[in-house]
Amino acid sequence: MMATKIGSRNIAFLFTFLCLMTLTVNIASAEPYRWSNSVPVSTSSAAGTIDREIFLRSIPSLMVVGQTYRVIVVVTNTGNEPTNFFVDLTYPFRYTLKYFFSQQVWDLPMMLTLDPGVSQRMEFAITPLVEDRGALEIEARIYLADPHGSEPIDSVSATVREIRTALPIDLLWWGIGFMLLAVFFFLAARLLRSPSGKLDLLITLLLFAVAFLLRGLSATTSSLNRDEAGFWMGSYIFLNNNWMWPRVYMMSGYPPLFQYLLAGITFLFGSSLITVRTISIISGSLTVVVSYFLAKSLLGRKVGLTSALLLCFSNYHILYSGTAMTDALTLLLILLSVYFFWIGWQRNISKYLVLSGFFLGLAFDVKYVAILVIPAIFLFVVWTRKSFRSLLERRILAWIVLFLGTIFPVQLTLLVNGINPLGSYLRLTFGPRGLPMQSVYPIQELIPRGFRTFMYPLARAASPWLPWLIVFETAIYILLFVTIIYHIRLTLKGQPSESFVLIFMLAALSLLIDPVKHPHWLLYSFPFFFIMLSNMVFRYAHDLIIRVSRSQLRDISTGMYAVDFFKIFILLFACILMFSNIFVGMATPFIDQGEFVSVRSSMLFIKNRVHPNDTIVGFHNSEIIFYYINLYNLNVPYISLIKYETPLFKEFSWTQMKLNEQLLRTSKPRFIIENKMYFDYYYNLVIKGWIFENYDLVFSSWPSIGYRWLPAMGYQNWLVLEIKD
Repeated sequence: MMATKIGSRNIAFLFTFLCLMTLTVNIASAEPYRWSNSVPVSTSSAAGTIDREIFLRSIPSLMVVGQTYRVIVVVTNTGNEPTNFFVDLTYPFRYTLKYFFSQQVWDLPMMLTLDPGVSQRMEFAITPLVEDRGALEIEARIYLADPHGSEPIDSVSATVREIRTALPIDLLWWGIGFMLLAVFFFLAARLLRSPSGKLDLLITLLLFAVAFLLRGLSATTSSLNRDEAGFWMGSYIFLNNNWMWPRVYMMSGYPPLFQYLLAGITFLFGSSLITVRTISIISGSLTVVVSYFLAKSLLGRKVGLTSALLLCFSNYHILYSGTAMTDALTLLLILLSVYFFWIGWQRNISKYLVLSGFFLGLAFDVKYVAILVIPAIFLFVVWTRKSFRSLLERRILAWIVLFLGTIFPVQLTLLVNGINPLGSYLRLTFGPRGLPMQSVYPIQELIPRGFRTFMYPLARAASPWLPWLIVFETAIYILLFVTIIYHIRLTLKGQPSESFVLIFMLAALSLLIDPVKHPHWLLYSFPFFFIMLSNMVFRYAHDLIIRVSRSQLRDISTGMYAVDFFKIFILLFACILMFSNIFVGMATPFIDQGEFVSVRSSMLFIKNRVHPNDTIVGFHNSEIIFYYINLYNLNVPYISLIKYETPLFKEFSWTQMKLNEQLLRTSKPRFIIENKMYFDYYYNLVIKGWIFENYDLVFSSWPSIGYRWLPAMGYQNWLVLEIKD
């Protein structure tokens, strides 16, 4: 009995000893704990990790605006079976591009399949956009399922402590000042050689100073333009694409020069709105000066000064010289080309014609609309020489060669990529209707509709507040018609200066044939119209003064009094137009906030009602909405409802765009923001019925300045719909 007890005790002791030894061996063989910010790995047989060291080394704590950084994420399958992983990269305001831009953000999360023990390296190109001195977290995550509603199995984050610009923003303003000072000294050296040079120099300084002040003020008050937002986004893509011209933008219908300039400004000085608008501010101000010298060389100093003043105070030119769009720069380059061509043609100096071809090539590399200068030049040469052989003169050939040489790099790139932007534009414009503002009218309606369209940019900022608005509008209609007829008569008499400016005026007005009406394209006609108007006014005034001084009284039957009364009538309307133009132009920076101020008003309305988990949708490009989401720090997602029937930009055509009804129904966003024109055109009756069953129209906004009768102006009326209850 005693032996049995001892044996039992020995067995129990032996069992306990073996358990303790086993536990000790297991503890000794276990790996030590490693500190990490990784999320604990799932107990499932499927597992994966992110290489922390490689990720942290790829993200510097100090970044420079405009430079592209490669964020490296190495994912390893640590499980024992092939696994699908979803890889995501997040950072603040990721989808609205407030701090960083990455073309790959739209493809996130990315799925990859890895065999056990296999690693895969992924690179994400991100470009800092704005100067910032806060802590910005960039985090990589991997999931085993769709990230929506699931937890990551591993994550790694790095902190960017500071984003700075390559150069201080103050250096931009100093650079602009030195550049303008250099231009001043160059002009002074050229102008002071002649007796009247001091007067020209004084006029130049005053014109530029007033123009720069008005356009700079307008740039600080005008709202973001839709196309401006697109160009701004394009400059980000150029930077993120290592300064390469992406194929998607080759097919967009715009050459790359302007977006390269915006990218350069962003790279050096950051991406604030006023910074990227400096190109247009300076271009618009210099355009006024060039207009003075062009008109002076054509028809004298009085005409030059008057026409330059009219352009200086033109409300629409002020507005578009304060936005980061192509028109201000294109118009400047076109006027430089036209000016140097006229000087070279009149003085028979080839170097001026060479400069003309060079500036026209630059204008063509900014916007293809500059091509209208070519037929205008050819028509003028043939008209004055009365022979087509004159186009083969050596100086004309030199002009052509410089133009072709300047556009060669861009056109060669398009040719290599098999892209024909002119053909795409013609198919878009004159093909099947693809845009709501696209409309074709009979020929007999083009002229009256053209007069009305021309009135819009001349008087836009005067409507509806100007007390004598009707008189101002009447003056525009009458003077446009009389001015063109007057110069046609002088052209038929063989006056070279009048025929030169008339041909360019008609070339610019030919843009009205475009079924997609762009009122801002009429800006290209403004300098020539103001030159013609000023010329007619001074000629009429001179005739009246001469006849009055000679006291030549004739019988009424000769028609003398009828002619005099007609000229007095025209001069009276000219005075009304000139005074109104200057008066409205002085007020423009303070009252005109742009054609897209309704977007700002709508987003400000949403700002006061939105919650953190809300979603905003709309059928339009997202760039302009992103800007206001970032400006108001909303940090809510915006989803574009555009759906393309074929792969995007496989062939550039707006007819591919359709409303993604399924996305709208399934997402059920809190807010729908839309312009009235798009809502009427892209939303069918069925989806409109569904919207009004589930949403209330809570806000509608028009600009307080401008007209509403043009069909193309529907994009200025914006609506906000909010989900019920």
